[in-house]
Parts: sequence; C-alpha cells; structure tokens
Amino acid sequence: MKTWQIVAIVVLLPTLALGVNILNKPAQLVSKATNTTKMLQNYEWFYEASNNFKARASQVTSTKNAIASEEDKAEKSRLRIDLSAIQQSCRELAAKYEAQSGKIHVGYLKSNSLPESLNAKECE
Repeated sequence: MKTWQIVAIVVLLPTLALGVNILNKPAQLVSKATNTTKMLQNYEWFYEASNNFKARASQVTSTKNAIASEEDKAEKSRLRIDLSAIQQSCRELAAKYEAQSGKIHVGYLKSNSLPESLNAKECE
C-alpha cells in the first residue's frame, strides 16, 4: 500500500465510524422506548409519583394546621423545620414528574387518568 492510501484509511475510518454511530441513534432510541420492562416501570413510576405528591401536599396542609394550633414555641419551631423539609420533598417530586413527562421516550407512557403535570404551588 502506498503512504497516501494508509493516510486516507486512518483519516476516513474514524469519520466512517462516527457516521455509522449517528445513523444508529434513532434505532437505539426506538429500542429504548419500546423496551417493555422499561415501559412498565415508567408507567408505574408516574402512578407512584402522582400518589406520593398528593401525600406530600396533604402533609404540608396538616403540618400547617398543626403549627397554627401549637402553643409551645419549641414544638412550633420543630414543626416549621419539618414543614420546610416536607415542602422541599414535595417540590422535588413535582419537578421530577415534570422532567419525566417532557422526555419523548417516557412521557407518552403516562396514563390519561394522571395529570399532565404536578403543581408545585400545592407544596406551599
């Protein structure tokens, strides 16, 4: 082989590999999106996340009520700390649900009976 042929192979081989990799991306995405085990896990995740969010929002309300009725300053302070942690957990659930809903290969797996998004204002 001549030197120019070897140089051409060395230069073109990585370019060819990159081109093949780019062409395989859509097939990889379809494969990832149609994996039945993953589909079921994602479907179940939306139900669990929605129910966990409702539970956290309910905890926010009940903790606020407990703070309002508490007369002991130390206990009131502890409840406020708890409320802050519950609210943060609630916001994180809403944000993750929103992020998952926006993913093309995951978001479509959400049941019609579930909300499109969770309102983080319910955590306040």
